[in-house]
Amino acid sequence: MLDLSYALPKESIEALVPGASTVVIATTVKDWRANKPGEVPSTSLFVWDEMVDRKRVKEPFKIAPYANDHDHKGGIYNFVQKELGAAPVTAAYSASMFRPGETDSFADVSLVRCYPKDIHICDVEFSDYSKPLESTDPTAGFRGWRGLHIFPEFIARLTEVAKSQGVERISLMVAHPPLLKTFQKYGFEVSLTEMAQQAFAIGQGFPMILKV
Repeated sequence: MLDLSYALPKESIEALVPGASTVVIATTVKDWRANKPGEVPSTSLFVWDEMVDRKRVKEPFKIAPYANDHDHKGGIYNFVQKELGAAPVTAAYSASMFRPGETDSFADVSLVRCYPKDIHICDVEFSDYSKPLESTDPTAGFRGWRGLHIFPEFIARLTEVAKSQGVERISLMVAHPPLLKTFQKYGFEVSLTEMAQQAFAIGQGFPMILKV
């Protein structure tokens, strides 16, 4: 069975950026919750939405007091875990890559195994700092650089991991609607849950799903 870390196309990135170093941030759920706390609320909300869609929840709005869990102290995660009766997230891997002598990462990957049977992409970025994005690009409002063209390999490797682990889907949250077409190119579709469809309709962040 392939580990989540296999999804990071480390060798290909190192070939493009000689001397790049890799810092592993999390290899366990405990590490992920401690070191990537900003990802915990959105992932918990994603799991909750799936629970509601699968009728695992009798009161869909019961999560409301935790929905703005900006202090990231685990309240929303613990709530979802209690309501699910099992761990919402069962595995995690997070890593960042840095150019020689630089302290800002140019490549970031953060992945979790979560309910229902997903590998969820919490964060992914592969930026080419030598190629600034033109101001006319529709995505220029939330990213400043062109990519390394590594995403196809990343998805291919992640699909291998998913199949080896018996995972049914790869999922992610789209925070910026202009990225919709980018993910559609790789087979992702907007989630069909009621909340996802409502968020998509009004241009808010929404989940997308890739069946494997």
